[in-house]
Order: sequence, then structure tokens, then C-alpha cells
Amino acid sequence: MKNGIDMFEADTQLWARRVVYYKKSLGVELGNPRIHNVMDMNAFIGGFAAALSSDPVWVMNAVPAQNLLTLDIIYDRGIIGLYHDWCEAFSTYPRTYDLIHVAGINSLIRDTSDNDRYVVIILIFSNIYYKLMDLNYRTLKNSSIIAVTHNSPAGVFELRTIYLLLVVILVSVFQNQVAQQCSLVDLMVEMDRMLRPQGTAVVRDTPEVIDRVARIAHVIRWTIQVHKSEPESGDSEKILVATKTFWMLPATSH
Repeated sequence: MKNGIDMFEADTQLWARRVVYYKKSLGVELGNPRIHNVMDMNAFIGGFAAALSSDPVWVMNAVPAQNLLTLDIIYDRGIIGLYHDWCEAFSTYPRTYDLIHVAGINSLIRDTSDNDRYVVIILIFSNIYYKLMDLNYRTLKNSSIIAVTHNSPAGVFELRTIYLLLVVILVSVFQNQVAQQCSLVDLMVEMDRMLRPQGTAVVRDTPEVIDRVARIAHVIRWTIQVHKSEPESGDSEKILVATKTFWMLPATSH
């Protein structure tokens, strides 16, 4: 793109075409009175919401907190939005939205697959540090610095305390890292909470990600259909259209 205006116009036209495709080819009932509250979980500059400007809908545009800070552009278009970290719960009542739309759902999560790697790094670093401490202690034990405490239980205790404190700090850092991560399952369970029964979810991403989304959707009892994306998108994306079913636990006999 030559400049921001070209990008803005291209994004607007792109989402206008995509919304027409949703309505005519995928059977998404946008414009139907039963769909009023809509959420776009990855709004970018609000192109999806702008394409719905002629429909009787209200759209909440969520810009992921780790993405470009584009909320000013959304406001300038006369629509509303906010920044949100999708590894946190969204502040809304359950069953608020009639339709939830998300493009690039995999970009909203922070993968937990590296946890084992973090654990190994912590163990290796701790072991190396302990050996360095031991080497340093043996090297300097005859110096005036340690001579006073060399045979003192207090001196040994001090070294052990330093080592244990380091381990505690490393574990705390690791726990904080884990706390900031979330999975696709976490995200879709949050979507299920926000979506009303018989509500619609539209998810678009690569075929591999959509396959994962479809498996999770079955587990949370959504009915799904997977479609090809618009011809202009080629085979780079697939679109999953899901309906949240209304179900109850079977009554138990006494």
C-alpha cells in the first residue's frame, strides 16, 4: 500500500465483499432482526463493523491488546470499541451476543507449548548457577572475605539462602509466564460464555487452525459447518460457521 488511506480503503472494500459472501453464500443471517448484538474479536480498524452499517445491528469492536493500537481509527469511523487481552475474561454478562466474529483466531492466544522448554531452562540455569557458586566458594574460601565465615554454619547457610532465593525468583517468573498464557480451548470456552443459545459464531483462519477449532466446537456442543473462503482468498483460509446449541443435562431419576 502507498499510504494509510490506501490501506483504509482496501480494508473497507475487502470487508464489504466478505460480508456479502457471508450473507449470500454462507447463510449467515446478518440483517435479520434476530441478530442484534455482534462482537468482532479481532477488529483491526473496524472494517467488519463498517460493512454492517446498513444492518440493524450493534457491533462491539475488540482490538487485541498485543496488536497495533488502532482504536482511534475505529472511533473516527463513528463506531465503538476497546482494547482487550483475550487471555483474560471479557467484561460482559453471559449470553450477551447474538453473533461473534473472529478473523485470525490463532493470533489471539499465547501458546502454552513452550512451557516444558521454560522448565528445562530454569533447571539448567539453576544448576549452572549453583555450580558457579560452589566453585566461587572453593576458590575464595581461604581469602579474608570468607575466612571468617568459612567454618561458620552461618556462612554456609547464607550461600544456601542465596541459592534458594534464586530458585524461588526463577519459579515466580515461570509462574507469571504461565499465568499470561492461554490456549484455543480457553478462548472458545469464553466465546461460548458470551454467545447466547442459538447464537452464531463465524471463525476464519488457516485450514489447520479451523480443523482445531472444529474439534473444540464439537466438544462444547456447537453445530458447525466449514466452508471455503471467498475466491479471492484462495486456499489460504477456511471459514467455520457454528451455532451454539441449547442443551440441558438429562434429568436424573430418583
